[in-house]
Amino acid sequence: MRLILILCLVILSSCSNEEAIKAEIESAYQDVKKLPASQPCANLEGYTKLEELEMKYRTTYFSDLTAKKIDSYAALCQEKKEQDALNARLAKLSDNMHILGFVTGMMQEDYPCKNFSESEQDGYNCPLNRSESDRLFFRSDPYTKLVGSIYRYTLIDKQDVEKLRKIILDRYGIPDLKVSTNPLTGREFLVEWGWGNVTKKYEQVVGNYIGKKNDSGKFLTFAIKDCDNIWFTDLDCPGLFGISENPNKVILELHLFGDESVINGEANRIERDPRKPKEYETIETKDVDEIDI
Repeated sequence: MRLILILCLVILSSCSNEEAIKAEIESAYQDVKKLPASQPCANLEGYTKLEELEMKYRTTYFSDLTAKKIDSYAALCQEKKEQDALNARLAKLSDNMHILGFVTGMMQEDYPCKNFSESEQDGYNCPLNRSESDRLFFRSDPYTKLVGSIYRYTLIDKQDVEKLRKIILDRYGIPDLKVSTNPLTGREFLVEWGWGNVTKKYEQVVGNYIGKKNDSGKFLTFAIKDCDNIWFTDLDCPGLFGISENPNKVILELHLFGDESVINGEANRIERDPRKPKEYETIETKDVDEIDI
């Protein structure tokens, strides 16, 4: 009789615990369900905690739904963080000489890119992949660690070129200079715009291009290039986006150059910080007054 009573109490206790656990999990689900979709990071946190709660109690009441919600809100939360970070950067700027709120002149550690490395073709830089079709490069040198230039490459549909140009004009204003980089082809996509310290230059290999007008002063350039496979560069469609040439796509190019880009170039050439005097190896020398001749 006592054994039967004990078994009944165990069963009742077990049922009671299961009901309490289910109620706790249901309450957690209802709390996160109330969150508006406009708060993706709060939703991500809520569903993550719900998942952890179910793992703790080894239940699966909402496991399928929770997994889908976490995947969805993780991407949305990351987008919101990037947009919030962009808005914060833009709020600090006094002019339009920037790329996504990023400006030149800061140290490598001040940018959200930690893998600066040397490339024989592209120099010392750090790539930041915003998506499969949108890439940033922060150019620096290993000696001063200043970021002197920023590059952005974005793949878009060719039919959206005019819409893109309007967006660029809205963001940066009327260009200070427009240059046809290869007038012999007559292809409108090879037109470069420039803002700031810009002037038209020419080299026999590349033709016309935009360079800096004065020794000091930052400048920004915009161009649209065809999605080609160019054998001598990694900054083409295969190198940037991992796809072969595509006549229906074009590449948006935004380049921002600060005075620090000159310092970067000199530092890489002489393999030291050019702002500091070169240090030479030495040993203790003899006092001239004590030299026997």
